Amino acid sequence: MNTAEFKSATFPNAGPRHLLDDSVMEPHAPSRGQAESSTLSSGISIGSSDGSELSEETSWPAFERNRLYHSLGPVTRVARNGYRSHMKASSSAESEDLAVHLYPGAVTIQGVLRRKTLLKEGKKPTVASWTKYWAALCGTQLFYYAAKSLKATERKHFKSTSNKNVSVVGWMVMMADDPEHPDLFLLTDSEKGNSYKFQAGNRMNAMLWFKHLSAACQSNKQQVPTNLMTFE
Repeated sequence: MNTAEFKSATFPNAGPRHLLDDSVMEPHAPSRGQAESSTLSSGISIGSSDGSELSEETSWPAFERNRLYHSLGPVTRVARNGYRSHMKASSSAESEDLAVHLYPGAVTIQGVLRRKTLLKEGKKPTVASWTKYWAALCGTQLFYYAAKSLKATERKHFKSTSNKNVSVVGWMVMMADDPEHPDLFLLTDSEKGNSYKFQAGNRMNAMLWFKHLSAACQSNKQQVPTNLMTFE
């Protein structure tokens, strides 16, 4: 009996050995079907039902999987609570950011805007101050909803009934040329001599308002849905 045969006979429980160097072979991994589409306790799915990806049982040693799950802590919370919870956390961190919300329905664009009057019937106002509104563009009509408090940042912080609405057909909108305040845009009614400056919170919001107001100003159709006076 040679040496290799002696070792195999003496240690029958050591497992199968390689033919070339007589080293102990690792036991076979569990079949892929045993762990397909495995799901972590957080709700994150690893793998696929058709077996095209390795399951988490066959891909990682136990200590590596535990370290991976631990590192995914913040991600699992977002997956568990959903996108709205993540957005709520982001908005609380940036409570002063003037958010814009887009909807595919009758409301083209709406969100918090600060407005200052530059001209009223062709004359500069004696006192011009910023006023915060929840503004909603519906077709060619621009609705204003007064704030309930000075710190209003969400829809619920504004009145449910608009205190003013105007048609912007024939008006002119343009981005303000102010590098220090890229979130400003101007809206002017040249026929009546009224001009307003708006602050949208950031440049992206301002560009969205500019885009949709431009289309409304150039529209010849004034369509106002009958149920737009109240938004809840």
